[in-house]
Amino acid sequence: MLLASSAFAQTEKGNWMIELGTSPFGNDVVYSGLNFASSDGTTLLSIGADGGYFIGDNSAIKIGFGFLNYEDDSFISYMAGFKHYLNAKIPIQVDLTGSSGYYSEPLYAGLQGGYALFLGEKVSFEPTLRYNASLNADYWADVVELRFNFTLFL
Repeated sequence: MLLASSAFAQTEKGNWMIELGTSPFGNDVVYSGLNFASSDGTTLLSIGADGGYFIGDNSAIKIGFGFLNYEDDSFISYMAGFKHYLNAKIPIQVDLTGSSGYYSEPLYAGLQGGYALFLGEKVSFEPTLRYNASLNADYWADVVELRFNFTLFL
């Protein structure tokens, strides 16, 4: 009960969040987290973060930006969305994600859900499962991702 009440205090209206994560089996093209992969001389590096503001108890608006370098090309990824914590510990997020710099710019509608394990008063670890529905199906496919996020509450 004590953990649940301290978790709720972090997701109250007026608080901020910073989220940093990684997705080892995901879609790096539109991801604002940390990833590094190298295979057969090809290297992919993704760096970025999300931030949010709680507009109501357990409900935040979020934006995110990232930088991706892949085969000597560089791209900027972006995200805008809404995140809600059910019972202050089950994060559900809906958003739009995209990337600029490609010959055809990918755009996805995303839905993700997971569980927030609070590691203290200000930090949570949130493993999540995410589905990205492509809004540019001529060039990009739907993607399912497993993400591991750390969230700092301010």
